[in-house]
Amino acid sequence: MFSPNKPASAQLATLQAASVVLGIATFLTLAGIHYVDTRAEQRDKLAEECGCPGFSDVSELPDDLDAVSVVVPTKYHAEVAVPLLERGVACLVEKPLAGDIPSADLILAAAARGNAALSVG
Repeated sequence: MFSPNKPASAQLATLQAASVVLGIATFLTLAGIHYVDTRAEQRDKLAEECGCPGFSDVSELPDDLDAVSVVVPTKYHAEVAVPLLERGVACLVEKPLAGDIPSADLILAAAARGNAALSVG
């Protein structure tokens, strides 16, 4: 999930990632957390436990992100992934990619427009 515009060696040295979560996923050093349900108390508690800043909206995530893991219910995948992909941020979207074909098409088109890597897993 690296940008085709940067050499891999440079990216390994500077990789920052955010996890867009609905629950706890802390296997990465996180630059940010986004809760789709925007419950401030839960978001702030998790941010404190992870030692990273919390955000109430995906648009508030830092501009210098290299990658984001989208871990939300399927019906929110497009809402979360599209603006990030359009910014050129690589996204790992939990499977399935989307709940319907039009949403999947939106995600794929955003990845193309932003020249962003998209993985589903």
